[in-house]
Amino acid sequence: MQAADKIASQRVSNPHAAIEVRRQNFEPVELGYSEEEARREAGRCLRCDVCIRCGSCERVCREQMKIEALSFSEITSDERILSDYSSPAERCIACGACALACPTGAMQIHDSQTHRELSLCGTVLNRLELLRCTSCGVAFAPQRYMDLVVQKSDGELGKTVTRDLCPDCARISGAQKFAWSVPPQEEQ
Repeated sequence: MQAADKIASQRVSNPHAAIEVRRQNFEPVELGYSEEEARREAGRCLRCDVCIRCGSCERVCREQMKIEALSFSEITSDERILSDYSSPAERCIACGACALACPTGAMQIHDSQTHRELSLCGTVLNRLELLRCTSCGVAFAPQRYMDLVVQKSDGELGKTVTRDLCPDCARISGAQKFAWSVPPQEEQ
């Protein structure tokens, strides 16, 4: 379930016996949920029990990646909790650094054939479409992530590099260019 949907979802109200019925017996007042209502209410769970609230994901996003997509609030001196579920969808580049930093696996990155999803305890915080390699067609990275790579590396290199190949095809292409640029050695 998307984070925005979970946050916007309202508690399913528990049905109660009619007042006239309650006055005439000692039966339970709360009637309980139907199966569909119970599933809807359970779907609102953020699974906070899986996250140990260490804040490692937020630190790596903010300090190492310089993205600041995750916004946590301090609940104790050594515990933090995600407080802004909308920021990741707006700022996250789906690099996966937060998932690698998470000691419990509560933060996860999943790739499908077309998209990369970032989730915290099963709640989808961001979903980005993956670019396809112009050589082999495999999906390899979201545009936001590639924009950061271009910004960082082209600035360091001082030249623009086209990045429309997956890592495997880029490696092969680079090796072929290197092989063609080396003059053949003469036999002695």
